[in-house]
Amino acid sequence: MEGPPVISPAVRQYLRLVVATVGFAAALAGVVATATVYNHRIDLSSGDRFTLSDHALGVLRSLDQPVHVTAFIRTGDARNPILKDLLWQAARESPNLDYEVVDVNKSPTRAASAGVSTYGASVVESRGRRATFTIPTERHLISAIVHVTAPPATVYVVTGHGECDFYSQNRKTGCSEARAALSLELYDVKPLVLAARGDVPEDAGVVVVAGPERDYLPAELEALRRFFDRGGDALVLLEPHRAQGLAALLETYG
Repeated sequence: MEGPPVISPAVRQYLRLVVATVGFAAALAGVVATATVYNHRIDLSSGDRFTLSDHALGVLRSLDQPVHVTAFIRTGDARNPILKDLLWQAARESPNLDYEVVDVNKSPTRAASAGVSTYGASVVESRGRRATFTIPTERHLISAIVHVTAPPATVYVVTGHGECDFYSQNRKTGCSEARAALSLELYDVKPLVLAARGDVPEDAGVVVVAGPERDYLPAELEALRRFFDRGGDALVLLEPHRAQGLAALLETYG
């Protein structure tokens, strides 16, 4: 019995880069959206404060609805300065973002009433939607903001042709890092077996085709064609000389 196909390192690396630098939230307005690079950079010229990434600045400056962050801290927690600085910088970039810091030692009932039981948790709220993060990083803050402000979307990952497996942690055949990054952005990642389903679901925000080893059946290609024709967005990664029927379909769209 044959084992799973060995996925090209280039495909796995590109997926990581897409999920890390292009972002699956912004791309639902274009192609793929918001899981961008969230790592802080140190700006030594500004008193060693963390500076925000370009992606974070874009999210914050484009906010068109009120967002409120309540940070529940404990006196003496080493994370407090980092969290306060992060929130201060974020609020400085958007008039629609405000925040408050609550010391649970001084106001224990506030945390209880908010349903918070973890020290260092921050609650992000907007128009009745809510998200919580506990790690004081730009990545987690922006993820929470996107979650409460962006329309919900589902990412469908096509399977059945030897594509990179979004549910496998195998270093040669798996792309679980990409799925984990999308899940962190609170996107619903689902497998899609076109041969069984017959069509791309209506709720698909993005369809991912990650390095198929075998070509698609004519009925599967027609399902993708219908999806593209109705304006559907996709991220398609193809190795040279593989899945040539799919490659030919893509060529018809330029």
